[in-house]
Amino acid sequence: MGNHPGFGQQLYIRRFHMEKRLRSNETGAQGCYFIRRLANNLGEPQRSYAINAIDRALNFWKAKRVRKPVPLRAPWLLAPNWTRDLRQLLTTHVHGTKRYNTTLQTPSTGIVFTKFPSVMDSLCNHKEAATKWADGEDPKCACGALRQHASHPHQPDQHLVLDGDSLHFADAPSTCIATGSLQNKIFPPSKEIYTSLRLALRSWTTRNSLPSLPKTYLDALWQRSIHSHYTALHNHITHKDIVRFKRLFPDAIFHNEDKRATSLRIYCPVIYFQCLTKTFADPLVFRKLEESPNDIIEKTIAEITKQFGKSYPWALGAGRDLPNAYVLPKRKKQFLAGRPIVSFFTAPFRPMLNCIAKMIYNLLPQAFPHNLAKGGVFDLIKLLKDTDFDTLPTPRIHNQDLAGFFTSIDTDRFIDSWRLTLQFLSALMSTDPDEIISVKATPGNTTGDVVKGRTCRTLNVTRKIFIRDIERIILMSLKMTQFSIGTSVYEQIRGSPMGSPLSPALCMMVVALSEEIWYRTYRTTLTTMDLSARLLRYVDNRLCLADPSWDYEVCFANFLHPEFYGHPIILETEPDQEFLGFCIEFEPFALRYSPPRDFNQVMAPFSASPLAVQLSGFVSRLFLVAKCAHPAQERTRGFAALHRLYRAAGFCESDLTAAAKPIRRYLHTSSLW
Repeated sequence: MGNHPGFGQQLYIRRFHMEKRLRSNETGAQGCYFIRRLANNLGEPQRSYAINAIDRALNFWKAKRVRKPVPLRAPWLLAPNWTRDLRQLLTTHVHGTKRYNTTLQTPSTGIVFTKFPSVMDSLCNHKEAATKWADGEDPKCACGALRQHASHPHQPDQHLVLDGDSLHFADAPSTCIATGSLQNKIFPPSKEIYTSLRLALRSWTTRNSLPSLPKTYLDALWQRSIHSHYTALHNHITHKDIVRFKRLFPDAIFHNEDKRATSLRIYCPVIYFQCLTKTFADPLVFRKLEESPNDIIEKTIAEITKQFGKSYPWALGAGRDLPNAYVLPKRKKQFLAGRPIVSFFTAPFRPMLNCIAKMIYNLLPQAFPHNLAKGGVFDLIKLLKDTDFDTLPTPRIHNQDLAGFFTSIDTDRFIDSWRLTLQFLSALMSTDPDEIISVKATPGNTTGDVVKGRTCRTLNVTRKIFIRDIERIILMSLKMTQFSIGTSVYEQIRGSPMGSPLSPALCMMVVALSEEIWYRTYRTTLTTMDLSARLLRYVDNRLCLADPSWDYEVCFANFLHPEFYGHPIILETEPDQEFLGFCIEFEPFALRYSPPRDFNQVMAPFSASPLAVQLSGFVSRLFLVAKCAHPAQERTRGFAALHRLYRAAGFCESDLTAAAKPIRRYLHTSSLW
C-alpha cells in the first residue's frame, strides 16, 4: 500500500484533517493535553509525529507548554534519612497541587544528587599560575614555607616540589587533603548548599509544570536535616579545611604531575614558571602570537561559517571560546618541563570534529583489516586469553610506545593518509565525492532501552556528511592550532592540534595505514603465522609477542625498527611487561592485575559523596579483574589486592561485600576474597 501512487497525498490529507480537528472547539486545549498523555504510549516514530502535531495545536491555543518531567537535581547531605525525606517532600507537593496540573503530565519524583567540588577544583591554582606566567609576572619564591614540611634536606638555592604523599599534619583533614585523591569531593559552606537546594527545587517545579514549593516546607526539611549533617561532618573534608590548608603554604602552586593525575604536588612558583617556559617557549613546537583571543576566535568562527555554515548548520556548535592550555610537570624532567594540555571543551566546531572522528574510527577496521588495533581493552585481553601460550615456545616481549604522536605528523601526511584510506575503501563501498556517509553523533539508545529508570523513546540523530567535504573539514581542524593561556595566544606549529577531538582519530589513521601496508608487503610470509594475539596495539601502546623463530625474518626486523611508522614517529621500548594494566607472564601463561599502589588513586570514605559513588571505582576494578585476569588464581589474587587496598583506605567490610554483589552474581560465586 505504501507504494500506491496516491498514498503520500492521502496521508498528507489525513494529517491535515487530524490537526484541524485538534484546533477545533470540539477538542480544545484540555482535550489536547489528554490526547498528548495517551500519545506517550505509542512507539516510534508514531509517537514523535503525534506529539509534534499536538504541540503545534497547543501553540495555536496559546496554552501552557508541556514540559518533559525531570528529576530533582539536589545536593547530597550526610543526614541519614535525607533521600527519603526529600522524596517525601516532592511526593507531598505533587499530590497537594494535583488540581493545578492542567497539562495532565505526571511529574517526576526522582532524585539525582549533584557533585560537590573536588579537591582539585577547590585547591589547585595551576591555571591562575599559568595566566600570571603568560602575563609576564615574576614568580615569588615560596620555598621558605615549603622547607618547614620537607621530609629531606635540600640545597639552599634549590627550589622545592613537595609530594603530598609524604606530608602528615596534626589535624586529620589536612593529612587527608595531602595524601588523598584530588578527585575526593568536599562539602561547601552550608549557606551555599542551602542556596543550591532552593534553586534545584525551583527548577524542578518549573520544569515539571508545578506551582512553587512553599518556603516554609523547605526550611522545615532543612532544619531537620542540617543538625544530623553537622554531627557527621567531622569525618569529611569541608571548604574551611581547604582554606586552612592553603594558609600552610602561602604563595605556593598546588597541582599534580604527569601520569599521577590524582596525587597532590606543591610547587615553588619559580620552578613551576620554569616548567611553563620550557614547555610553551619551545620554538620547535609553539610560538606566541600578538593577536588577542577574541580576534582569533572571531576569525575562526567566520571561516567555519563561510565554509560549512550553509551545508552543515549544526557544525559550529555552541562553543565560542579559544581552547585554553596548562601544563603537567614531568618528574623525569626534574619538573623543569612538562606535558602541554589543551582543552577544546568550549571551542567552536566540536560537533563536526566529533562526527568526523567517530566516522574515521568506524572506517579504519574496514579499510585496514590487518591493523593492530583489534578492538577495546576487553577485546585485546580476550585475544591473549584465547591463545594457548603454554603449548608454544616462550615468546619474546617487545612493549613499545609511539613517541611524538601528536606533535610530529605534518598536514600533508594526514591528507595523503585520508586519500589512501578512500582508495582502500573503494573495494568495499562507493567513495564517489557525492556519496554521503551517515554518522550517529552520539552513542544513542535503542527505542525501548531503559536508562536511569526512564524508557528511551526519542529517535537518534544521524548526521549526513558528503565525502567531498571531509578533506576540507580535516584541513580546517588542522588549522585550529591556536590556544590561550590567560590573555596571551600561542600557536602549535607542528603536528595535529593538541586536545582536538579529531587529532587522535587522524593519528590512528596514519598508524593503521602503515601497519596495513606492512602486512600487504609481507603477506606471503605473514599468512603462514598466527598473529591474532602476537601483535596488538591500544592507541599508542604496541605489544609484540615474537616467536623465537621469527628472529631472522626481514619482515619482523622492519616491524621492530624504531622508525617503522616513518620519521618523525619513533618507537620507544618500555622496560616492563605491563599491557593495559596487566602484567604478562609466561611458563605458565598468566595475566596478573596491577592494582593501584597508593591511596590517592582511590576515592576515600571522607569524600563528600554517597557510598555508592565512593565505591564505584572499586566495583569497576573488580569487574575488570573478573573479566580479564587469567587464570582463576590470578583473578582471586586481584580481588584480594583490591580488598586490602580499600580496607586500608578506611572502608568497612560490610560495605565492600555489599558493593561486590554484582561481581559475585556475574561469576556465580559466594565469595571473591
